[in-house]
Amino acid sequence: MSAWRDVQERARQLEKQRRWWPVRVLGLDGAYVRGWGKPQQILVAVDMGTGQPVTVGYVDEKNLHAVKRFLKPLVQRLGVRVIVGDDLASFHIVANQLGLEQQICQFHLRRWVGRTLRDLKRTIPAEWVWVVEET
Repeated sequence: MSAWRDVQERARQLEKQRRWWPVRVLGLDGAYVRGWGKPQQILVAVDMGTGQPVTVGYVDEKNLHAVKRFLKPLVQRLGVRVIVGDDLASFHIVANQLGLEQQICQFHLRRWVGRTLRDLKRTIPAEWVWVVEET
């Protein structure tokens, strides 16, 4: 817990010293970290051009209003034009409201396609399984 508090304090110090740079494409992904005895929802924003983290917030990525509150100042300050993330309804709606383009993260897309193909293999006749395996 001491390490967590130290990291939080250092983050506050760095935030005061931050120099903002333009970010055209912003990657977003939610995560759950353990803190205060329960999982905490966070949203991580990354500059997709450099791979550098931009910010982290205590945001439930499925909460439309929370995502918009988190994202709107970043869009205004950094000049974001595109967000990349999961295919969550909240991301899609907020992107539309803020006039942003949206792209689905390749990692998530490949994971979802892989799951779908595995499910398909269980439901098709054996003589067609080779087609699924080739994709």
